[in-house]
Amino acid sequence: CKLDAFFYIDIGCFDPIKYSNTYYLYKRNGKGICIDPQKKFAKKFKKKRPKDLFINKSVSNKKQETLYLFKHNIITTTSEDEKKIYEKLGYKLKKVEPVNSIDINSILAMANQKIDFINIDCEGNEFEILKDINFDKYKPLIICIETIDPITSNKSKIYNKIVKFMEKNNYEILADTIVNTIFIKK
Repeated sequence: CKLDAFFYIDIGCFDPIKYSNTYYLYKRNGKGICIDPQKKFAKKFKKKRPKDLFINKSVSNKKQETLYLFKHNIITTTSEDEKKIYEKLGYKLKKVEPVNSIDINSILAMANQKIDFINIDCEGNEFEILKDINFDKYKPLIICIETIDPITSNKSKIYNKIVKFMEKNNYEILADTIVNTIFIKK
């Protein structure tokens, strides 16, 4: 697979450049679908990454979720459990708002082509999204999943569950960073 032809899906993409796991691919002539529930990133994506399709929604099987935005700009979540963890860590909640959702398989269907890379970074909802993927129909080459626990900075409690699930779906660990685990199709 040529790096300059990569098609990606970036769930919980945040900013088009800052902390992006897909910006390098975009700079190498890749393109994809980027999804984030924060409205403020829509204009940034149109300006900085016009080849990408930006979807301003959360990813879930529900029609709508509650978005928790913290004063620390990087932290947003639709997970009530994750919200409580961040509050326990001392982060101050800035805003709570409803956000429309889209399910993962609808996003994958929009690609209408081979998907080379999926990035999932949704502050506590990664496994929920991952387990909803129809792996019989969609077979992305690489999947990067945030697997860090915000309290301990170690692997999350569901890390082993994610690894077993990915192995069951014919993926193996390609790399493991402090924050993410990267799986590749066997």
